[in-house]
Amino acid sequence: MARTINYNDGYRTLTNLTLYGLDGLRIRNPGELMTDLYGLDTVTTVWEAPSDLPQASWPVLFSAHPLFPWTAMERRRVQIGEGVMTITADYAGVNGQTAHIFEACLGVGDETIESHPKFVSTIGGKPSAPLNGAIFLDPDGNITTDDSLGRFAYFSHMIGGSVNPFIGIESYLAADQYTIREKYVLEGSITLGPVGFIDSPPFNPGSAVNFIKISCNIERRGLCFFVTNEWRAGGRRGWNPTIYTP
Repeated sequence: MARTINYNDGYRTLTNLTLYGLDGLRIRNPGELMTDLYGLDTVTTVWEAPSDLPQASWPVLFSAHPLFPWTAMERRRVQIGEGVMTITADYAGVNGQTAHIFEACLGVGDETIESHPKFVSTIGGKPSAPLNGAIFLDPDGNITTDDSLGRFAYFSHMIGGSVNPFIGIESYLAADQYTIREKYVLEGSITLGPVGFIDSPPFNPGSAVNFIKISCNIERRGLCFFVTNEWRAGGRRGWNPTIYTP
């Protein structure tokens, strides 16, 4: 049942606190309400009761906080001492709409050397005008100078009697590993969206061709949900829509 009390811990007085449970259960410390970057409110409240208080009268998980009713209990710790029971409860929730926070990370990944923007002009050339000892082969595996048939195979070991500085190079690091992360807190129900397909993130500070949504993570906090969505860019050439479209 509900009852109204006054609270005083020697430093402050709170009046008309509405508590739920049997007589003997009281708030020892209401706690401090904290709001994080994502708009999630959390508070830790300490309850006190006689050590023989029936378990059915303890504050229960997912029950509303008596002072901040939009938060709900997500963890509870019970300590029983000599004649006294202490119940420490952690509450979490959101009071209205929360902001969407975005994170962006740009990294490097391997790309084939022949896909480099400067491959034809300064790195490997083409079958009819190879550079830096580049070798081009036709479909039969023979060296060719025919631009319509030749495909880059490798760099020769020697050039003019010296070791070729390009020997063994098959790939290069391209700064095209671009990831966007979106985080927010949501009240009510939520549905996991499809992942693994081309999708547009709500925030894109770069110039990526397109993105794939690679994950959607949900964590329950009280009666609300902490949501994290993640997208990955498709590099210089983008993700192939034939493969990555539902």
